[in-house]
Amino acid sequence: MANVVTAPEAEFEQELQAFDNDVDEVVQCFYIWRTVHAVARRSRKVYDLLNRNGFWVVALGSIQANSLIALGRIFDRDPRTHNVRRLLQLAENNRTLFSKAAIRQRKNKDLANASHLIDDYISNVRDRD
Repeated sequence: MANVVTAPEAEFEQELQAFDNDVDEVVQCFYIWRTVHAVARRSRKVYDLLNRNGFWVVALGSIQANSLIALGRIFDRDPRTHNVRRLLQLAENNRTLFSKAAIRQRKNKDLANASHLIDDYISNVRDRD
């Protein structure tokens, strides 16, 4: 972890961003792999072109490996790394981040000129103990 963050909200946001980046990476790799394979299945010509030289074989293997590496980061058990367990632990230890007041404050920052949207959104939020 490159940045040291002390405030619980900032730390949670940093962990959530790292988690979001890894999930996006996995999803992108999956859809690239799936799309190339779907096109190759529909067209023997495309299939033959993809297999003509080693480039696409290596590229698709690299995409697949990259997705496994990103999944490894998401589910890593090392508490010093960004992972889903750490994100969930931060959420559990800082439940006040999800109170109506905290959510309203974040939404006010994100939607400064749309108080009617914020009021509507907050009306559907339930505080939990």
